[in-house]
Amino acid sequence: MDDKQTNRFGFTHAALSKLPVPADKRTCYFDTRIPGFGVFCWPSGAKTFFLYRKVAGRPVRIKIGRFGDVTVDDARKEALALAGDIARGKNPVEEKRKAREESILADVWELYLEKHAKPRKRTWQEDERQWNVYLKSLKNRRLSEIHRAAVRDWHAGIGKKHGEYQANRALSLLSG
Repeated sequence: MDDKQTNRFGFTHAALSKLPVPADKRTCYFDTRIPGFGVFCWPSGAKTFFLYRKVAGRPVRIKIGRFGDVTVDDARKEALALAGDIARGKNPVEEKRKAREESILADVWELYLEKHAKPRKRTWQEDERQWNVYLKSLKNRRLSEIHRAAVRDWHAGIGKKHGEYQANRALSLLSG
């Protein structure tokens, strides 16, 4: 290592493998080639790549991946790509947060059942039965992940197994 006081050195696989495991708190090391690109060493022995930048005037650490799962070169490329996105005005942290907060089909189903089906439909129990039999396989999908092609394949599978009428009823419920 070049400079032990500031914990800065050129990252290589060999150099990162030789880093000592901290006793009680995480230790942070920075790469000399890319500003803000670093690695955390945890007391558990895990090492995690990150990029430290200011986004919209606020300091942010963006996790890139674990050392071992991600090579040093791949982590560097990802750090450069993230730095480029930040320089172009994008906020990768905000994009990840929005993706995590996006609703899944099960959340929307609960709202539909409580706010629409139960108060307005006499056949809400049939809707619930169809959900449990045909739609539950899609329950953990984010709404943006449910595409036309996936719905077409899902509909065709129900049609082959349970008949076209039932497939159309399930599709109608999904559309609702």
